[in-house]
Amino acid sequence: MITPIFYAKALDGKLQFERQAEFKHYLKSLKGDVQVTISKRKKIRSIAENSYYWGVVIKIVSDEMGLLPDETHEFLKSLFLKMGMEVKGKRYEVTRSTTLLSTIEFEDYLAKCRAWTSMELNTYIPEPNEVEYEGKELTVKD
Repeated sequence: MITPIFYAKALDGKLQFERQAEFKHYLKSLKGDVQVTISKRKKIRSIAENSYYWGVVIKIVSDEMGLLPDETHEFLKSLFLKMGMEVKGKRYEVTRSTTLLSTIEFEDYLAKCRAWTSMELNTYIPEPNEVEYEGKELTVKD
């Protein structure tokens, strides 16, 4: 079963939903006991963070290892985003998607990628404030 996620703003003890009509429609489809979970909204990575990841981190590691960008992305995820999952008593290993990481989790992932690249490939990946990315060209800031 797929369960939708609805976002809202909490103001004066009331919720103002971003997609009010869809929320009401979904609520009408439910019968009997329901479970309600409210939590602080996670901030997901920004377009700038994504551009830095693909344009700087992935590009440098791809060039250094001779891999395609998508191969490099999967490789780095396999190093730092694996987690265990149990299904019907059996344990499996899965790799998390970077698109589902919060800003803090994504920054932690980037730090691990930079550290690994420095140690294993002897290659420096500049921090976001140390480099400009335009197209496929990297320009290091002084």
